[in-house]
Amino acid sequence: KAKAYNYPNPILEGNTTFRFYIDNLETDLVQINIYNASGHLVNDNLFHDNIVSYEYNEIQWNDIQLNAGLYFAEIKPNKGESELIKLVLIK
Repeated sequence: KAKAYNYPNPILEGNTTFRFYIDNLETDLVQINIYNASGHLVNDNLFHDNIVSYEYNEIQWNDIQLNAGLYFAEIKPNKGESELIKLVLIK
């Protein structure tokens, strides 16, 4: 079972929710960085600092202003492993 994913994916309406599992007590901040298919950072303004340990946590990304295409989201906790997930944006 994936520790991190987003839904809906593909993104059709310009909104998605990232869901990620925190498996330790030390994590108190998660940042999500969005990269385009070329690896360039296109958004680093997604944060969650009200983390619940040993649970799934969620971050909403609304009003997405990017072109259609393939993107990658790096789910980056301040403690523990980062995870990379693929996003497809359809307009």
